[in-house]
Amino acid sequence: MPNRRKFLTHAFGAGLGLAGLPLASPIFLSPAFANYTAPKGFHHQDWFKRSTMDLREDQKAAAKDGKMLVLLWEQRGCTYCKQMHEIAFQYEEIVNLAKANFYVIQMDLRGDRSFVDFKGEKKTEAEISKALSVTFTPTTQFLDNASKEVFRMPGYANPPIFKAVYEFVIEKGYENDSFRDWVKKRVTG
Repeated sequence: MPNRRKFLTHAFGAGLGLAGLPLASPIFLSPAFANYTAPKGFHHQDWFKRSTMDLREDQKAAAKDGKMLVLLWEQRGCTYCKQMHEIAFQYEEIVNLAKANFYVIQMDLRGDRSFVDFKGEKKTEAEISKALSVTFTPTTQFLDNASKEVFRMPGYANPPIFKAVYEFVIEKGYENDSFRDWVKKRVTG
């Protein structure tokens, strides 16, 4: 990753601004991936996972890899999605955290690709996003092994906050604290 930026490890310094927190492709594809196509016109990262188009199967694959399933909701023309790819996903520390801990599936908020949802019902991405109350992009949903959302990052955030959200989820900070309280404890602790 020679083109990746190095991330400043002092992510919780005075510049964090707590008061205004915004919130390798295989050569041969298995049959489960034969009909997969990434959302057209989207920025894409090579470390994103290919969906089986069945979210239950994607959840099983994430669990098998020892990772948390993440649905990353985007849409064409989304300025903040572009910034996420061109800024946050260029930091080596953020990418390494994601690759090591999350099974990221890129989803289209308004998409018409057909998926099987967590209940086993066939729906378009747009129908799934509506059922999950995803209303804008980017939205990052972190799901536990039972496909229950444990945390949602609505919108784009600057890299230090982006990294902090990943660490918050990895450390299961959501079990005891709000994100804001967790960050405050890390800054003062």
